[in-house]
Amino acid sequence: MPRPLPNSSQFKLWVYNTTRYAEQDTLKPFYGKLRRLNNLFFIPPLDSTIRDSRVWLRKRLAQEPVLLDTSYVIRSDRAIKSIVFDKGYFFNTVDYTIKRKNQKASVTYNISLNQPFRINNVYFPTDTTRNIDKELIKLLSNSDLKKGEQFEAAKLQSEINRMVTHLKNNGYYDFSAQYLNFKLDSLHASKTVDLYLNVKTSSGQTDHFPYKLHKVYIMSEYYTDDIQQCCTDTMLYNGYYFVYKDTPYCNPKVVTNYLNLKSGNLYSAQKTRSAQSHLSELGIYKFINIKYDTIKQHQLDCRIYLTPSKRMSISFETEANNLIAPGSSDRSLLGMSVSTSYTNKNLLGNAEAFTSSLSGGVGLNLFSNNTENGQVSTNFIQSVLVNSKTQLTIPKFWVPFKLKNVSKGYRPKTIITGEANYSKRVGFATFGGLGINLGYDWRESSRKRHTLRPISLNLLNVISTEAAFDNIIQQNEFIKRSFRSSVISGANYTYNYSTQNFGQLSSFWSFRGYLETAGNSLNLLDRLLKPTQTFKILGTPYAQYALAEGEVKKYLIFDKEHSLVMRALGGVGVPYGNSTELPYTKQFIVGGANSVRAFGIREIGPGSLPKSINDTTEVSTYDRTGNIRFEANIEYRFPIWYYLKGAIFADAGNVWDLQKSETRPGGAFEPANLLNSIALGAGVGVRLDITFFVFRLDVAFPLRDPRYPSAIPQTYKPQPVLSVGYPF
Repeated sequence: MPRPLPNSSQFKLWVYNTTRYAEQDTLKPFYGKLRRLNNLFFIPPLDSTIRDSRVWLRKRLAQEPVLLDTSYVIRSDRAIKSIVFDKGYFFNTVDYTIKRKNQKASVTYNISLNQPFRINNVYFPTDTTRNIDKELIKLLSNSDLKKGEQFEAAKLQSEINRMVTHLKNNGYYDFSAQYLNFKLDSLHASKTVDLYLNVKTSSGQTDHFPYKLHKVYIMSEYYTDDIQQCCTDTMLYNGYYFVYKDTPYCNPKVVTNYLNLKSGNLYSAQKTRSAQSHLSELGIYKFINIKYDTIKQHQLDCRIYLTPSKRMSISFETEANNLIAPGSSDRSLLGMSVSTSYTNKNLLGNAEAFTSSLSGGVGLNLFSNNTENGQVSTNFIQSVLVNSKTQLTIPKFWVPFKLKNVSKGYRPKTIITGEANYSKRVGFATFGGLGINLGYDWRESSRKRHTLRPISLNLLNVISTEAAFDNIIQQNEFIKRSFRSSVISGANYTYNYSTQNFGQLSSFWSFRGYLETAGNSLNLLDRLLKPTQTFKILGTPYAQYALAEGEVKKYLIFDKEHSLVMRALGGVGVPYGNSTELPYTKQFIVGGANSVRAFGIREIGPGSLPKSINDTTEVSTYDRTGNIRFEANIEYRFPIWYYLKGAIFADAGNVWDLQKSETRPGGAFEPANLLNSIALGAGVGVRLDITFFVFRLDVAFPLRDPRYPSAIPQTYKPQPVLSVGYPF
């Protein structure tokens, strides 16, 4: 009969004992021979390698045995009594027994809780002559301590923290939790407890007092501890003492525009954090520090120290990843790109951020086995892409009219973007594009963010086509309508909500909603000027459609290294008026590194469109788009070794057409056939996570392939995916 495997603790102890002997030089008699072998063959020292490997095993897999110590047993007994007491079980009993056998011992704790005590009444100070008591009375009605609830010491601490937060946001600069405690009066007969809030004061004091701001100094160019060198001039602007050297680095109006720290206001810890956050979002300072000095009774001087960032910079970046270029049915393309960008964080002295970038990339055929129209391609370069982008960000609402009642917490930005791109799919078609966008970004709160683009004008131009692509167009009317030159003129809006608390290790969820419309204003002009004709811009028809997307993410954070991430997203686009199909760039796709990873980009969809329809031509990758999209992902992340992380994941999703089509059978969205048209995949992955850079390798297997009648994949060939960054 085979020997049973040891349990986890036994295994860890065995590893500890085995590797511990190595540390005591059990192999010492062999080390001399190993060193002579090292010298003879010029190989690394084997003796130290063996020793280091065993030390590593002991540190990673072993566990030192825990010795029985009665002092620790007694200490644990007291800790258990304290824990259950803090939960409201005042009259608890805890005892323990120790059993010894074969040099091993076990400790059993027996706990008797009895009935827990509940809160009867909560009494706050009622002395209205003291400032601190009057402020605390305001909090009584919103107390988290409710009559009838079970007593818990943690609730008392939470209530104290709530009161301290309120006080520090209402002027009480030097107040802390040490000045508050609850006294308990337990009524044994009724198993209830009365709570009395006690407020202590400093020695020689009878009350706590709120502090007001006297003067606010802004050290706009603080580089050293010697203020005389970096701050030589001072101006009074809008109540702020703006201190600078020679000329202000940034316009004082921009710096002070959304600050709530003003002379005469009460001190507020929350407003201090808000001011620091606002100044950080300007993007022109690398260090921001806010300090307070008590200058006279109950008054503070506020000093804001600002260290400017480097104003201008030039950067170069390169990137490589696997991809499927439009029109490629193979997964062996390697995308390589290089980009350069120029950034000026303070272009005109008003914190305007100016960025101009130029990038270029190619798609390379690694094995020269991609198919083009049923023929094997010998082109090493499969695609070429060039993109130029210029962006100007202004830290305010730039509008032709005056805005009133704009919250200081909104931190508004106006973003103007111009973009031009050129792409060529070798052997198929060449495209060009131009775009101009005007948008606004602002935060309603720390959790809510809005982005509105009222002006969005983009031109897609089909520069030229080659014979192979002309054949594809003739075969498929859908592709013909999708790839026509068009003008996209519209507006879009994005709403982001997140419960994430930065700096805290806790679970959170987020939501992103996106709405876009195009062509409506042009259509109105069309009907007014030329009701019987198709309206065009520069000879190019405009696109008209409405599109909506939604995405929900849930992050379950177990600890610093372990987490479970879930995502669900969906979208729908409806062409109308001047368009019969969505522009190709607006159509939905699935597959690839950040989607259903068991399938390549544009490898599946729409719906259950069979693989046998177009699997011998390039039409398959152009054609597999849709007007409806649904996708769901789940991924468990865990550590492996140092910077190496692991993941286990599952993905599901697909795209669909709005209506049935004879040329795309099975592609329409049908609720009754929804489950059968969903593609499924699962796999494992590793990530090299060095904080500022994440290199990812995932290996995914198809579990359900809607291209086949039975939805069972014909092959379970793994799909390797190389990428940079986490998928979501």
